[in-house]
Amino acid sequence: MLIQHSFKQGLADVYQLLAQSEKKDLDNNINFNIKAVNLGPHNAELSESLGQLYLEKAAQSTTNNPQFINNAIASFQNAIQLNPTNYKYHLFLAHGNFKLDNDSEKFMEKLLMIETLDPHNEIISKYKNKFGN
Repeated sequence: MLIQHSFKQGLADVYQLLAQSEKKDLDNNINFNIKAVNLGPHNAELSESLGQLYLEKAAQSTTNNPQFINNAIASFQNAIQLNPTNYKYHLFLAHGNFKLDNDSEKFMEKLLMIETLDPHNEIISKYKNKFGN
């Protein structure tokens, strides 16, 4: 069982590296990352990476933008479920939700919640300043 897990984790790592390669084919990168997540479903970083790829795809898409943002949100929610104290995952989720609903008040509320996870974080402070607090 240990050997099988190590092989699966190694394969997940390979897929993640392929997804993060310098290739411009975002669809291939997404597919490789989906395979990595399926092989390493308990790896929050893989879910976060997939969410980032979906946000990138949403930025490039003119027709399926909400679908890609929803996929990104689901990936970030999975990352949070696996590691609820990582402020980055919460920040990426808030960013995805903001892209979907464009509600700056709701985004600010989420920033204040995220700030409790990392009170001295400069990134959170910059977002707060940008949105008026």
